[in-house]
Amino acid sequence: MEMALTDFAKSTGVNQDRIREYIAAGLLPSHQNQAASDWRFTDSDQYWLDMVECFRDNGTSLDDLKELMPLCQAAKVEADSANTPSLI
Repeated sequence: MEMALTDFAKSTGVNQDRIREYIAAGLLPSHQNQAASDWRFTDSDQYWLDMVECFRDNGTSLDDLKELMPLCQAAKVEADSANTPSLI
């Protein structure tokens, strides 16, 4: 199911400005090259947002997350392609 930003923010409990900040930082991978008017959020976005929020809640800076998230994304792709459970 796809949701607009307003609905996604309500369902996740994360405010819209923070979600926009994460997209601008490249932390929600599916929206990096889209205009804001085209944003539609899915379960995959929920997965990545939960991960970003977990790291942020534990003190990880946005700069550190910019380096870390591509590694997490690559590990998820590798796990998905091997049909093995992802640890992330």
